[in-house]
Amino acid sequence: MSVSSSANWSRRELLRSGSALLALAVTGCAPARIVLGAYPAPFKRDAELTDRVLRAFVDTVVPGLPRSEPHPVRVFSDDFFPFARFRGYFASDLCRRAGDLSGVDAFDRLTPAQRTRVVRAGSESGGVTGQLYTGAIVLVQAATYGGIYDAAGDVPFIDFQGFRYGASDPGACSYPDPHSFLAPTLARDGNPA
Repeated sequence: MSVSSSANWSRRELLRSGSALLALAVTGCAPARIVLGAYPAPFKRDAELTDRVLRAFVDTVVPGLPRSEPHPVRVFSDDFFPFARFRGYFASDLCRRAGDLSGVDAFDRLTPAQRTRVVRAGSESGGVTGQLYTGAIVLVQAATYGGIYDAAGDVPFIDFQGFRYGASDPGACSYPDPHSFLAPTLARDGNPA
């Protein structure tokens, strides 16, 4: 076959080759699946499904979180954090991995041990997906234990009432004589240089 004849592909051959390349990129490359939105449609349309899967994820990485917690998945849809763009893909990937590892493609219906295995497999997968899992774990733990959605910083889950001057005992959060723990100054004006 000469070079000139290979440049004259039919539309059908071009579409077949292009769709094969696109399918390969979509099935094997997480960034391509995210950018192209190539994950199941229910995770794009059904916020309740996505929230249910993400709630199961939260229950997995923050064990013992009470069901009464008002906003356990709020951090995943908060536009302040870049993760909001990936929440649908992330929920679908949790379900896909659940199906691969346990035969049940609903992450939220797995036992805690099975969910832990799925999350561990995702975080150890490397690449963009591994970073996404690790970021999701850090984000939800920081939001839960840090009380970022409570103006006073209260975290009743870990029995921390936050620190509001006057409302809490300052002695519980500091030393009575903090200067005794500081290094001595080297100059008369307090400047160490």
